[in-house]
Amino acid sequence: MLLSQVDADINLGVGVAFEPALQLEKEYPIQLSFIPWPFRVEEYFGGNLQERNKLNWNKVRYGYMDVRRFANEHGLIIRGPQRIFDSRLSLMGDFQTSANNQGQQDYLNAQNEADQDSVFGVPTFIIRGELFFGNDRISWAKNRLDSLKLHDT
Repeated sequence: MLLSQVDADINLGVGVAFEPALQLEKEYPIQLSFIPWPFRVEEYFGGNLQERNKLNWNKVRYGYMDVRRFANEHGLIIRGPQRIFDSRLSLMGDFQTSANNQGQQDYLNAQNEADQDSVFGVPTFIIRGELFFGNDRISWAKNRLDSLKLHDT
């Protein structure tokens, strides 16, 4: 785990909250540690397409609605995918790294670190052992950093 100068550990998987998370490094004397995290569509949304019940389809629709809201705030256009791919491959590095199996080992090491830290999704911020999950928790993470007197002046 990457330690900052002031012992505020923040782990973040790369995801939708990338930009707001990077802002934390500008506002506080901390360093973010990026841990790859796969999009586990079947886990999150109740199995494959044929297995999903109405509740899970509601979660899928709400998830896309939330992503579009976030994108609209940033002038982006997000469309639903035509096909879902295994995102783990994109997290293993470039072709050469993956070809010599180092990418897979790096990915497995990152997943082990995430498991040890009880990470279950992105973005996850860990500040002195306290987890903050989700883009909507960044303000709470800031409050925690402020309570540690970590705000740049």
